[in-house]
Amino acid sequence: MKALSVRTLDASIFGLLAVAAILLSFSLMPRTASAAAVTLTSVTATSSNTSAAWAKQGDSVNYQLTLSADPLIIPQINIFSLGSTTMTKTGTGTYTYSTTTNSINAWSQGAVTFQISVGGTTGAEATTTVTQASLTGSNVTYDSIAPTNPTGISGLVFRSTATISLASTDTNTVTVYYTTDGSTPSCTHGTAYSSAFSFTNSTTVSAIACDAAGNTSAVVSALYSPVQGGNGAPAPAATPAPAVTTPAAPATPAVPATTTPAAPATPATPATPATPATPAAPAASSAKALSSSQVQSILDVLAAFNADASTIAMVKASLEGTAAGSVTSVAVHAFKKDLAMGSIGSDVKALQQYLNSHGYSISASGAGSLGNETETFGAATRAALIKYQKAKGITPATGYFGPKTRAAIDAGQ
Repeated sequence: MKALSVRTLDASIFGLLAVAAILLSFSLMPRTASAAAVTLTSVTATSSNTSAAWAKQGDSVNYQLTLSADPLIIPQINIFSLGSTTMTKTGTGTYTYSTTTNSINAWSQGAVTFQISVGGTTGAEATTTVTQASLTGSNVTYDSIAPTNPTGISGLVFRSTATISLASTDTNTVTVYYTTDGSTPSCTHGTAYSSAFSFTNSTTVSAIACDAAGNTSAVVSALYSPVQGGNGAPAPAATPAPAVTTPAAPATPAVPATTTPAAPATPATPATPATPATPAAPAASSAKALSSSQVQSILDVLAAFNADASTIAMVKASLEGTAAGSVTSVAVHAFKKDLAMGSIGSDVKALQQYLNSHGYSISASGAGSLGNETETFGAATRAALIKYQKAKGITPATGYFGPKTRAAIDAGQ
């Protein structure tokens, strides 16, 4: 009986020792990583845009996730709540994801929102969600709306000075770039507009609007031309006539109504009376005795006093002893004014007649057509003049009637 008690006690002690050994072995085993063992080190968002904080249509947005350890399941990313996608593992605890804005039509204007789901190492831990609030650095802002076209450019004929003020609107910061040298502006070429600017010569102004994301407006251009002879604008210089005394005709607009203007009756070099064989001639015939240079000097004086083209044509016809024909045929040497969009007067009509009669039609019918020329320099006149300038090799062929074009017409081209 005593022997049985000893055996029972030994068995009990052995059992306790076995349990203690098992507990000790568990305590010495390495612990399994828990959710707390996988922590967020950093998450960054960048764009392929020139400005990494902005993304326009066609740019890519990139995410870099760094964790303290590899979770059991690769992290999932969801942008703008459009569906989850598995990120790409690039190293221990590091994952990336990249997408192009063109591939998703439902992206919203503004900050790009996202959620990244991060689990633990065993799969039993709670999932951690990483959002834009967890970003290390700034977020990416999506912008697909282009700025409005620059306003303030309309093209006009000005007196002494043209002053331009430009503006454009957009959902974010916008800058307007402009040029005045005929080149095309861009977001990297031109002058950044800051305040109104002015000029006095014929100038083509071009402008484009660019926002912070690189979206651009259309390029807007217009030609500004000075009108001649008013408020300080350039006017034709008077040509001195040393060989002829100033005739009375310029001061008397009624000259066109008479066949014999008073001024030519006393030319500086009249026909000598030593030619008795020459019968007495009417005043118009004595005018014929003037040389071509003398006639041109008189016409230059008329032009210097801003006489219109029809008056000059009539005087020229009288001085040369010819019938007063059309302005087109007899006044081609009398063009003394620069003309541009918005100019009005008989010089414009003479120019239209010249162009119509030389194959550069202003209009096929109606106002401006052959026989129906007007005194207004409009878009149709400018278009016909450009054709003439291109045909004659005049540069720049902008439809501005200046010294080069007048010289070509005077030369009979």
